Amino acid sequence: MVESFISKRVFFPRGEQRKFILKMKKLLNFSYIELAQLLKISSRTLSDWKREKFSISLKAVEILTRKTNRKMPKNIKIKDAFWYVNKGAKAGGLAVYKKYGRIGGNPKYRKKKWYEWWEKEGKYKPNSITVSKPIQKPAYSEELAEFVGIVLGDGGITKRQVIITLHRKDDKEYGKIVVDLVKKLFGVPVGIYDNKKDSTTNYTISRSELVRFCIEKLGLKQGIKLNNR
Repeated sequence: MVESFISKRVFFPRGEQRKFILKMKKLLNFSYIELAQLLKISSRTLSDWKREKFSISLKAVEILTRKTNRKMPKNIKIKDAFWYVNKGAKAGGLAVYKKYGRIGGNPKYRKKKWYEWWEKEGKYKPNSITVSKPIQKPAYSEELAEFVGIVLGDGGITKRQVIITLHRKDDKEYGKIVVDLVKKLFGVPVGIYDNKKDSTTNYTISRSELVRFCIEKLGLKQGIKLNNR
């Protein structure tokens, strides 16, 4: 199950998580890419940890201390992966918050921009919502956990589509990673649509079967990303 990939989170005093990562990098004499590969995370996640945007996983701390023969840091707190989540939420939808579980943004603005795109372009795309086509259904894996984390952090699910919204320029290279990941997992194309009135790009997968898979197998919910918490 996806749950097996979840690690508890480690909370350092302010500024100490960054120092810890830099110290481990120096001791290992690794580049940031090599360090990310060791921890089996994306370079973007490592950057987020270094900037203390998100708390580092306990699994990552254990790997680093073991590789450098150091003891666990002092003055840290360890919490369950979903300490912030309401108890009534579905476990399947929460179990993939490992890499990209961002909380933030303006949900009303996201919804507004999606509807603008839908009225102008989305509903006119041929074969986008009228035909139910099959998808490749992957087994639970690290990559599947990463996909759902992306949906939780930057995506939304409608009746027929999964839509991931990223910054047009800042996330352009990351968008390529998202496209490759979706194609590898589900064997389906990804529509890429720039929003001309703002600086975002929608990565749209129009598959009813994918929506069903996300809801029934992964425990995600229809709606904007904050509703999946």
